[in-house]
Amino acid sequence: DALARCALEGEPLVRAAAARALGQVATAHAQARSLLRRVADSRDPASAVPAIEALARLDDRLDDARFIAALESIDGETVKAAARALALRASTSPEPIKQAALAALERALVDARWDVRRQAVLALADYGAVAQLWSRRAHEQDPLVLEAIESALAGVRGDR
Repeated sequence: DALARCALEGEPLVRAAAARALGQVATAHAQARSLLRRVADSRDPASAVPAIEALARLDDRLDDARFIAALESIDGETVKAAARALALRASTSPEPIKQAALAALERALVDARWDVRRQAVLALADYGAVAQLWSRRAHEQDPLVLEAIESALAGVRGDR
């Protein structure tokens, strides 16, 4: 409880450290896992990002919807953490979750921030979403995002 309070209140560095600490104890303590979910849902980037990263490592299907919802955050770091979390689950996602994740990741492809678009590309590549990558390739202007798209498409073609 003290870690959860620290993760939700106070200075950003303290919130981030407390969220990471909750993640470290969440494998052994069920209560820490539920508190970690509360922190991830707080939408405070300082604590939500490390909480999302910790939940991704715990690999609990209950968190899939949480990651999909986090893709709608206004904070780019939260969106990128959610995209990375979903990418880790790409090969094992049940079909309804996979479709919801693909739709949310596709929306992230048109984000104004290049780094969010790049992370969406990387996650979509893990889902094998070739059509979405080809479509984005035709419109993308940022060289780093284009490089990620080309790399992902080369991997699909076996060019790597």
